[in-house]
Amino acid sequence: IQASNALVISLKDGPGKGGSTPPFMTLRIIRHINETDGPTIIINQPQPGTVTFSSPITVSGTATDISGVTALAVNGVATPVVNGGFTAQVQLAPGNNTITVTATDCEGNTSMKTVSVVLDNQAPVVTITSPANGLLTKAATVQVARTATDHGAVASVTVNGQPATLVGNSFSFNLSLTEGANPINVVATDASGKQGTASVSVTRDTVAPALNIVTPTPRQIIGEPPTLVSGTVTDTSGVASLTVNGAQTPVVNGAFSAQVPLVAGNNTITV
Repeated sequence: IQASNALVISLKDGPGKGGSTPPFMTLRIIRHINETDGPTIIINQPQPGTVTFSSPITVSGTATDISGVTALAVNGVATPVVNGGFTAQVQLAPGNNTITVTATDCEGNTSMKTVSVVLDNQAPVVTITSPANGLLTKAATVQVARTATDHGAVASVTVNGQPATLVGNSFSFNLSLTEGANPINVVATDASGKQGTASVSVTRDTVAPALNIVTPTPRQIIGEPPTLVSGTVTDTSGVASLTVNGAQTPVVNGAFSAQVPLVAGNNTITV
C-alpha cells in the first residue's frame, strides 16, 4: 500500500531438539515508496492578515509526508523539522510581507505554503489636500480634507483636537474660522497608538483695508491741474491692489500717490 510496509517471513525446519518450538528466522523488508505528492505544510502562526508592530516574527507549523521530509525552508532559509514541526524567525519589511514555506520529501517532491502579514512600525502619513496652505478667505468655515495612510489601519483623525469623519483612509472636517490667522493641525493615530501630523494655515479676512487720503484735502481749490493724490492704506492681510479714479496705482510700504487730471468745476476723486 502507499505507506511504509514491513514483510515478515518465517522459515521453519523440522522438530526442534527436546520438543522445543521449531526455530524460525524473520526478514523485515521495507517497501520503497514511489509517490508524487509533496509534503503537507500547515502554518500555525502567524495567521493570514496578521498586523504586527515589531520584527522579526515567529513562523511555526508542521510539515509531514509518508516518505519523510528531507528539507524545509522559510523564505529561503533552511529550517529544521523536528517531530514534524518547524519554527523560524523572519525579518519583516514595513508594509505587506509574504512568508513562503517550502518542503521536500524523500522522493524529491516539493510543496509550498504562503501567508501574508503586515508590519506596521511607522506612524501614519497625513496629507492635507484642502485647504491650501496660506489660503486667504472671507468664509466663516473651511472644509479640511483628505487622506491619512498607514501600513496597518488608521484608527482616528482629529482636526485641531476635534474628531474628523474617517472613511477608509480619507477624512473630512468642517472647521470654523476666526478673524485673522487660523492654524490647522491634523493628527492621525493608528491601531498601535503611533501618530502622524500635518499642518496648514488659513487666514480669514472680512475687514476692508484702512484708507486715508492725505492730499488733496476735501473741497480744496486747485488752480492748475493735474493734482497729486496721495495717502496711505493698510490691511492685516496685505493690500492686493489700489486704484485712483480707476487707474491702477502702486502701493509702496503702505503709501500711494498718483497724478489726477481735473476738469473745471467740481471733481470727485475715488480711491
